Amino acid sequence: MFAVVKRIMIAGTFALLTVADAGGASHATVHGIVTDNAGKPIRGALVTAAAGDKSTTQFSQQDGHYVLTIPATNYDLSVDAYGFAREVRTIDSTKDEAANFQLKPGWDIGDLSGAEIENLLPDNAQTRLIRGSCTDCHNLNALTHKRGSTAAEWSKFLPQMPRDRLALPQSWNSATFAAFGNALGQYFGPDATYLGPHSQRPPANLIMHREISDKALSARITEYTVPSDKAMVHSILVDGKGDFAWFSEFDFPSNKVGRFDIKKEKFDEYALPIPRSAPHTGLIAKDGRFWVALDGEHAAKLAAVDRTTGKITQYEWPEKQPLDNRTIAMDPAGNFWLSGSDNDELWNFDMETKQFKAWKFPVPQNYSEDSLGAWLKVPGKSPSPVSAWSYHVVVDSKGVVWFSQLILGDIVSLDPRTGKTREYKPASAPSVRGLLVDEDDNIWFCAFHGHKIGVLNPKTGEIKEFQPPTPNATPYGLVEDRKNGFIWFSDLNGNHITRFDPKTKEFVEYPIPTPDASPRFISIDPMGRVWFGEFFAGKIGVVDPDGQQGQVALAK
Repeated sequence: MFAVVKRIMIAGTFALLTVADAGGASHATVHGIVTDNAGKPIRGALVTAAAGDKSTTQFSQQDGHYVLTIPATNYDLSVDAYGFAREVRTIDSTKDEAANFQLKPGWDIGDLSGAEIENLLPDNAQTRLIRGSCTDCHNLNALTHKRGSTAAEWSKFLPQMPRDRLALPQSWNSATFAAFGNALGQYFGPDATYLGPHSQRPPANLIMHREISDKALSARITEYTVPSDKAMVHSILVDGKGDFAWFSEFDFPSNKVGRFDIKKEKFDEYALPIPRSAPHTGLIAKDGRFWVALDGEHAAKLAAVDRTTGKITQYEWPEKQPLDNRTIAMDPAGNFWLSGSDNDELWNFDMETKQFKAWKFPVPQNYSEDSLGAWLKVPGKSPSPVSAWSYHVVVDSKGVVWFSQLILGDIVSLDPRTGKTREYKPASAPSVRGLLVDEDDNIWFCAFHGHKIGVLNPKTGEIKEFQPPTPNATPYGLVEDRKNGFIWFSDLNGNHITRFDPKTKEFVEYPIPTPDASPRFISIDPMGRVWFGEFFAGKIGVVDPDGQQGQVALAK
C-alpha cells in the first residue's frame, strides 16, 4: 500500500510527520542537511535508508537538504558523496529530530565507477583484453578489490574466480590466463601508476567524474535484496499490469527464476529442475507464463514458469547439446526466436509443436580490427574460429527478426519468409549488446564497448549514434517509455540507469546506490518507473524518476 505523507516547510527545513497508510502501517519522513566539514552544503549526496531487505535512496538538493519516507522504526541511514568519507547511523524515526550530516573529506580508488577507472587506462592491446573480457560479467570497479596482486597472483586467481558460480569460456587455457595475468599485473599490480594499492589520487581531468544532473535530483531509487544468497540477477521484466517483476538468477548456486510482487513487496523463487541451467533473459507469453532462455551447457534450452502454480517445464534439444542460448523474443504468431549459440545459427521454437529449428546466417572469415573479437586475441595463442556470438534478439511488427552479433559489433536482420539476412555495422561499435524495436519499427542498439547508444532506420539503412555524458558508459539493455517518448538503458560500467530523449537528445543519468551493481536487461512499469537487476549485488531495484508517484513504505 502507498503511504500518505505530507511535507511542511518550516523556516527552510522540513518537519517530520508520522502518518499511516491505508493498511494501517505507520510511516514517517526524515529530513536533514548534508554539508562538508566547513558547513558548505553538499549537492547530490546519496542518502539511503535501509531496513531488512529493502533500501530507499534519494539525493540531497542544491542547498544540501534531503527528505526520505521511512518506516516508523529503527533503520540505518547512510550518506555517500563523491570525495567524502561515507557516514552511517542508526536512526529511530519515531523521534522528531533532524538527521544532519557533516562529511569529512575522504577518497579511495575503489569508490570510482568502472567507467571512471577505464579513463585511467591507456588504449592498447593489454587494456583492450581487460576491457573486452572483464566487462562481460562485471564492471571494472570489481578489479580494484584485488589491486596490488602481481601478474603471477592474478594468473593463479583467474581460473578459480568463477568456478563455483559461472562457467569460464571454453576457449580459455593457460596462455589466456597468463596474458590476462600480465595485463592485470601491469595496470592493477603493486607498481601500477593509478590503480595500485599505494597509488596517489589521480588528477581530476583523468578521472572525468560527472556530477548528477539537476533533473536526476528528484529521483527515488529503491533496492530489494533477493532471498537467494548473492544471486546474480541477469534480466528483469515487469508484466503489463505492473503487478509482478520476473527476473532470472543466472549463477549456478541459485539456478532459479524469481518473481517479485510489486504491491506486496514479496519475493517468490522457483528452482529450475536441472542444475546449472543458467537462466538468462525471458518474456511473458500470451498465456501468461514466464519463459526464459537457458545458458547452461546441456540439452535444456527453454524453461516456462506457470504464474499460478509455479510449475516449471523445461524444453530440451539434444541435437544441440552443449550449445547454449541467451535471449528470447516472440514473433507476431506467438512463436519464439532465440539467440546466443556460439556458432552461425539462430533458433526458432514453435509453440504449437514444441519443436526447435535452426536458421543459418553468414559469418566472416576473420574479425575486423575494430571488433571485440580482435580485442580478445591472445598473443602466442592459436586463433580460434570466428564466432558471431549472436546475443540479443528482437522481432519487429512485420515479423522480421533482428539480432546483435556481440563479438563482431554488427546488427543483422533475418526475414523468415525468404531466409535472407542483411548486416549493418555501426561506426563506433566493437560490440553490440541490447536491441530495441520502437513503436515506429526503428532498431535501437547498445554499442557496448563503443560507449554509445544508436538507432537504425531499417527503411533507409541510416544509423545515428549518441554519446552519453559518462565518456566510458557501457550501454547494455534498452527499454522504451512510449507514454513519454523516452529511451532508457542500463550502463554496466558507469553504474547508471540512463534516460535519453530522442527529441531533445538529452541524457539524464541516475546513479545506482550500490557500487558495481552491473545492471543488464531492464524493464518499465505502467507508472514509468524503470526496474533493473544488480548482477554483482544480489538485488533488484527501481528508479522512480519523479520520486513523487506514491511514497512506498520502507518496510511492512
